[in-house]
Amino acid sequence: MKKNIIIFIAICISLFSYFIFDYLKFDGEIVLETEIKLPRIIKAYITGEVLNPGVYELDENSRLEDLIEISGGLSSEANITNINLAMIIKDGDKVVIPKISENPSEKVKDLNSMTIEDFMLINSIGEVTAKKIVDYRNKVGYLTVDNLIEIEGIGEQKVLIIRNYLEN
Repeated sequence: MKKNIIIFIAICISLFSYFIFDYLKFDGEIVLETEIKLPRIIKAYITGEVLNPGVYELDENSRLEDLIEISGGLSSEANITNINLAMIIKDGDKVVIPKISENPSEKVKDLNSMTIEDFMLINSIGEVTAKKIVDYRNKVGYLTVDNLIEIEGIGEQKVLIIRNYLEN
């Protein structure tokens, strides 16, 4: 009787082991489930003091430095003192690289070069608003007329006034 129980247990263990090893058996095929995400292509316009101004295609999350490079680089008159070359370019951005002014007393009309005092020359822009603009520019790295609306205290009317000032 003991012999039969031992044989029965041995058969059960053998069957259990066979099914376990068969279940875990490696068939030599490895399946990797990976998703390859291709970079999204964006377009940005660069003008001003670059060798080849125009609209260029870039990978999403490209930097201003990359846009300048594919546009042929900077001209010898480029003023990048107040420009953040590490700024991330977004789809539809327009970037103007300013020129070094030959006449230092000439009124600065570039959002990315203007000081608080320069902004205060604009009708209806006081010191507080001028400081907000400069602080925002320092935070985002590059300023366009269109993103002025994102600054607290600047509405459509002030954006229009600033746009007119820059164009005249």
